Amino acid sequence: MLELSDTISVPVTVEWTAGEHLGVSFHDPFDLSLLAQTRPVGVQPTWAPPVYLDSAVQAAWERRLRRLRRLSPAQLRDELKEYFRD
Repeated sequence: MLELSDTISVPVTVEWTAGEHLGVSFHDPFDLSLLAQTRPVGVQPTWAPPVYLDSAVQAAWERRLRRLRRLSPAQLRDELKEYFRD
């Protein structure tokens, strides 16, 4: 549920995540007038990976970035195509 306020919730499905960002698909057509009834509220993340994973995850990410930096634009597109929809 995407909670727009204490009284307004919209059913959605999370389609992708990237760091603090995410993309959702709505189960029903979204009524934009609902946004006029809400106020943005910043929420701090409440979950963090276990400490023992921090260095392992960081090392894996750095290896991946080093590899990606060596690719041509066409190779990079092919490598990342599963993360994008046309």
